[in-house]
Formats: sequence, structure tokens, C-alpha cells
Amino acid sequence: MMKERSFKVIAGPLNERGYVTATSFQELEVNYKRQPSTIYILGMLPGEEGIVKTFKTKREIFYAHVVEFTKKSIDRVEPKDIESYLASSPLQIFSDPAELNFKKEFISKFFNTSVEVVDSIDSWGYRNKVEFGFYEDYENYNLYLSFFKREGNSGKYILTNGTSIADSKINNLGLQVVEILRNNKVSGKSLKSLLIRSTNQEVIGSLYVTVNDLFIQYPKLEDQLSTLPISIIFSDKKSPASINNGFLKEYKSILTQSILNMEFDLALDGFFQINIPTFEKVIIQVKEFLEQRSISGTLLDLYCGVGVIGQLLASNFESVIGVDSSLESELLSNLNSKKNNIKNFEYIRSEAEKIVELITSDKILFLDPPRIGCNQKIIDRINDQKPEYVFYLSCNPVTQARDYELLQDNYSLELIKSYNFYPQTPHLENLLILKKK
Repeated sequence: MMKERSFKVIAGPLNERGYVTATSFQELEVNYKRQPSTIYILGMLPGEEGIVKTFKTKREIFYAHVVEFTKKSIDRVEPKDIESYLASSPLQIFSDPAELNFKKEFISKFFNTSVEVVDSIDSWGYRNKVEFGFYEDYENYNLYLSFFKREGNSGKYILTNGTSIADSKINNLGLQVVEILRNNKVSGKSLKSLLIRSTNQEVIGSLYVTVNDLFIQYPKLEDQLSTLPISIIFSDKKSPASINNGFLKEYKSILTQSILNMEFDLALDGFFQINIPTFEKVIIQVKEFLEQRSISGTLLDLYCGVGVIGQLLASNFESVIGVDSSLESELLSNLNSKKNNIKNFEYIRSEAEKIVELITSDKILFLDPPRIGCNQKIIDRINDQKPEYVFYLSCNPVTQARDYELLQDNYSLELIKSYNFYPQTPHLENLLILKKK
């Protein structure tokens, strides 16, 4: 375990992970041979000054949290989740205008142009999926929902009332579960995590436990938990992730979400947009663009998940092909197309980079890749075939800007617009619309 070191700092720019960079720093304790080249700080705003303590080092980069202020920013506000915001939403200390300004400056820097950031309809209570941990007070026996601390995962934050960025239905169900567990004095060592997802109509969850005989150890627990819309799942403690090694109690794992007057089935533990009202703004923008330019033909929707984007845009095209690698997503996508009476949607189960031959010059392309961005094979194929339009939605503007740079010889930027999908956090979604030169 590293020894904490204290520094007097002046905070500079904020980065995409919610840390500010110290523009100047002076060590307050004894001198060490190992000195930092950079200090990243949690809990400070640009321009603030104070004392910080380190909690992690990585090569010559030190990570620290603030312990005392000597100068505060006028943009600082009191966080709603004062005990846990650093784990889930470190920009809770920013005023709303300051947060939007940071995101505008951040995204504009990556694309060398001024970018509009469309704010979220709701700044709080927007998340429709949360994974909680558990914290046990062994001395006084008490059990709480928790998040891991970012400070080197050295502990947990207690969530007395859940998290303010989550849908209230999620917090309510989480607190009901933990109350039942607490009343039965369930050991925290038997618990791994609690995954909860909500839609505009319902909420369900999965409680992952590390013992197969939970209901034998706690005889009243099964009946009490049966009143709640959750599954109880055994998950081997040897795995750090919460995986399904067998149901102790099975509840349904599929929900239905309304988006722009269409209904979509989705899996509790699968990928889906987490801020639906703001996601609808993206789709409306794309549809307006398509209609203004009379764009039609065939849409190729790569990384399509359960088919939401392709099916929402299906009325603008003669045909839509969705591509994703998940069997569950394929089944749900096919159900969704039937549910919404979409006749022109086809799903192909494959990793996108293994089926690049589908990218042809006569198709319109929609990309919504994971945070790592597009595989190089996809970029190469686009440059080779040159589809007329490429729509690119990303939750990671860093990798999106990298991919855009590789396409610039053949494509001009028709539209760029960012959306504040994740208020109180450093993250956003960015939409690029590229046109063949």
C-alpha cells in the first residue's frame, strides 16, 4: 500500500474521466526520490487551490483527492450525493452551465470546431440501469447499498438513499431489497451485487449471491424476497464479475421500453441506451436530416444491439440490415421488428469486423460502436467503398475523433452535435454525420 503524500496545488483543466490536472504543485511533507510528472485530482474544479493527498500512482502520474481548499470556484455547487458522488457522478460539484461549458470545450477541442451540446431533459433521475454493491458494518451489523470508491478501489461509499442520478424506481427497489436482507441479518460476504433496470413502465432486478444455500441459511428470506420483482442468482465468488452460475429464484429478465411511439423489448443485463428522452432527440435529429435530403435506400446498422436505431429509422428506408454478435440481441431484435410491424428489417448475427463485405457504396451506414471505437477493418472498408453517408454515434469522442481523422480524406463533416446523455458525469454522446466528398 502506497504512503499518502500531500501537495499544495492549483487545479487546471478537467479531463474526460472527471479529474482536474494540477497546473502547479508543491510537496508539503518530506522529499522522496520519486516525484510526480502529473497529478490528477478528484473533487476539484479548474482554478481552485488547496491541499490534496495521493491515493494511487501509475508510473510518474499521481492520483489524489482534495482534503482542504484555500480557494474555491464560483462554479462550485453542493453535490446531492455528498458521500458518494465521486464514484458515480463527479460533476455534481459543477453548476449546470459550468458542466455544459466544460463538455462544449472538451468536444470542440477534439474536432477543432465549435460543437453544440444539447442538454438532457432531466439532469437527475435519468439513469435506467444501476449496479449496486453492498457494504456491511460488521461491528454494529448493518447492511447498505454501496458503490466502490474510485480512490484505488480502497473501500466503498455507503448509499443511504441510493443515487440521485438513477430513476426513483431503481432506488426504491434497491432499498426494499437491502431492508429485507438487513432484517434477516444476511452476511455481506454472501452478497455480490444488485443489478436493477427500469423502463417508463416497470422495474426489475437481479440479486447476485455467493452461496448456493442462501435460503437454507436464512429460512424466511425466500418468501420475503418473492414479493419483489427480482431474480436471485448464484455467482461464484472466484469471479470478480457478477455472472449467472444458476438461479435460486427466477423472475423475468425482459422489460419493455417505449421510444417515439414504438415498443422495444430489452434484457435486464444487456446493452441499451440509459437516457431515453435524450436518445429520442438524437433519433429526431437523424430523421430530420434524412428527410431534408430525401435519403433512402438501404441502411446498414452496425453494432445494432436489439435493433432500436435501425427500426426507429426503418420508415425512412427501403430496407434495413442490423448487425450485432449477440444471440440474445438477435432474438430480441426479431421480436421487436414483429412487435412494431416492421417488414423491412433484417438481423445478421456477426461481429461487425467479420462481415465488412456488407459495407458497399450503395448503402447508408450507421455506426454506434462500443467505447473502443470501430475496428480498423471497418474504417478501411468504408474508405474503400465510400458509402454516400456515414452516421456515427459514440459515447467516447476520443476514439470517435480518431476514427473520423482516418475518414477525412474521403468524407466531409455535414453535422456534428453532442448530447448530454450523462448529466453530472464527464461523459456525453456525440453524433457525426459524414458525407462522401
